[in-house]
Amino acid sequence: MEEVALLNSVFKAPTPQLLIPISTAKTLGLWPPTEDAREVRVDTAGGPLNAWFYPRIATVKVIAGDAESREVLVVDALVSSLADEPLNERLTC
Repeated sequence: MEEVALLNSVFKAPTPQLLIPISTAKTLGLWPPTEDAREVRVDTAGGPLNAWFYPRIATVKVIAGDAESREVLVVDALVSSLADEPLNERLTC
């Protein structure tokens, strides 16, 4: 699927991760949470956030106009009820 997304955020993680809203997770078959997910609590600038964590479930690439990047290695996905847009341009599960 393709979605408009934020690319340069201050979102920091120990592994490559994507924060996606429930609407995107539904489209990708990741909501409601599957047995591959676990609930986690992460620290954010706005305070603690509960999210569903899917380890190494997606590949991503950036598409900008008529240019696109190569697909990036498998990344983790975090599904959040507070996110209103994903942090990537293309997410494939």
